[in-house]
Amino acid sequence: MGGPSCSILVARELDETQHEALDRYMDSISTGHDGNEYQVRNLRSKTWKVTLPLPGLFWVGVEPCEWNPGSSHNHLFAEAFGFAPRQYIGCSSICSGEHNDRILGEIVAAISEIIDGIVDFESCLWPPLPLECPYDHTALRKRARWSEDCEPAFRNMVKRMPGRVVGIPIDGKDWVTHYADSRFMRAWMGKPRKHYLY
Repeated sequence: MGGPSCSILVARELDETQHEALDRYMDSISTGHDGNEYQVRNLRSKTWKVTLPLPGLFWVGVEPCEWNPGSSHNHLFAEAFGFAPRQYIGCSSICSGEHNDRILGEIVAAISEIIDGIVDFESCLWPPLPLECPYDHTALRKRARWSEDCEPAFRNMVKRMPGRVVGIPIDGKDWVTHYADSRFMRAWMGKPRKHYLY
């Protein structure tokens, strides 16, 4: 996929009612699909009163979750959210660009509410960094010092937001992947920013 992506993790395999609800939602915002590839045209944001540039191609599909219980990262996820995922709904934008990131975020927020899943951002959510910080994002990734350079600013950014967001360290690194419930995801989409998912 050429654009941003993330996924929604669920504790149990989706039942027929959830599959039908997911299909209804995707049908309501698209003019048709080829397998899991949807031509999105009718999206209306719940959180922003803006016109989003449409249409766009997005991939949404239900997949089995291959889960390694021996991974410290996966163990920490299970501790934080109380389950080991059985399935996930993968969501990707076919094209890159700020508006595709925004549209994909709205789709992910809606699906996480429909199936009551946990959003896996598949990366960290960047906080605004202090002006005196001499490193840009690329340099910070290379240095891999999330706890020292980013965590305080991140906590300050989300402290008044509803829902729950958890940063789980990547195995062997001082860096994190963020996971959040649907309440946080909806609030996250309600604040203007350049990037929502990457």
